[in-house]
Order: sequence, then C-alpha cells, then structure tokens
Amino acid sequence: MQSQTKNQTLATVLGHTTHVSPLLKKIEKLIGNENTASCLKQLAVNRGCRHYENTFTPPTNFPHAINTISNEEAGIALCMGQLHYDPMNIRVGAELLSSKKCHPDKIIKLAIQERCKAVVGYIAKCGKKIEPENSTWQRIVTSLEPIPKTPEGTLPHWSRFVSQTGIAPVGNTKIHWLRPNPLYEQSRTHTI
Repeated sequence: MQSQTKNQTLATVLGHTTHVSPLLKKIEKLIGNENTASCLKQLAVNRGCRHYENTFTPPTNFPHAINTISNEEAGIALCMGQLHYDPMNIRVGAELLSSKKCHPDKIIKLAIQERCKAVVGYIAKCGKKIEPENSTWQRIVTSLEPIPKTPEGTLPHWSRFVSQTGIAPVGNTKIHWLRPNPLYEQSRTHTI
C-alpha cells in the first residue's frame, strides 16, 4: 500500500475531501519554509516521544516558534488529511494525543474542527482495546461517533501504537500504550 500512496495526501488515501485547515495555516506560519511533518515529529520527540527519535529526517532548522502549539494541536495536525500519507505521522500523533497533559475535550473539538474524526476515532478505538480502563478513550470514541470507516490497511495496526514484550509464555506478554515520557516532557516543553 505504501508504494502506491507515497505521493498522495492522507485525505486522498482515505477517500476524504481535503479542507482548508486553520490549524495547519497557523503551524505553517510558525515554521516558515520547513517541512510541516518533520517539524511536528521533531516537536513530539522534543516533548518526550522518544520512541520515534532517529526514525525520520529532522528539519534543517527547527523553528522554535512551533513550541507555542499544544500537544493536542500537534497530535491532531499529524493526523490531518492535508499532509502526505505517512503512517508514522499518525503513530507519532497518537503518542502525542496520549499525553497525560492532553485534555479529551480539546482533542474532540480539534478532531471535529479539523475533519480528522476517522483517524482520531480509530486511534481512540485502538486505545480503548489496549486500555479498557482508560475513560479518556471511551469519551473520545463516544463523542466522535459515528466514526467514519477507513479503507482496510490504510491506518497503522493497533500494535504500532504500543510497546510490547516479545514472545513469552501465554499470559506474560506486557503491552503498554506509547506515551511521551512524562519526566522528559515536563522538563523540555518550554525549554526547547
């Protein structure tokens, strides 16, 4: 699927219409000529999403003005249909949206406003599957229903949003939803 879609936007791959995004315009104004997805992924790594460090080409000059956007805004932006189709954007976006600092109401509002209910709803459904006790996932799923269907295989499998132990005796596999490192996130959010 990746080779067929590498020059398409996420919206095109999902069969959605691309809209003019006020959030994306705000971000583009902050970053100038740098690549939007690279800047957002670097911001995520700077904020504690260490799982993705060294997995992408960072921006040539990291625009420090982007530090003013919230984790909710950065996570939603990585899930927007306007960006080139790259499942890693969605994975990094999911980790940012999973931050303990994120507010579900803000995620829901932005997902609706930025027309990425399908992607954010899918992430929340995966989160609910892995963390059924986490009420945030249920709240997001319920608030975004009905969640638009997406073509099979276009969004990352739930296993790409987690860290899990390898082969282990039955019942001993540990699965943890990926979140920004809270200590690193706290110490770095405003000092980047």
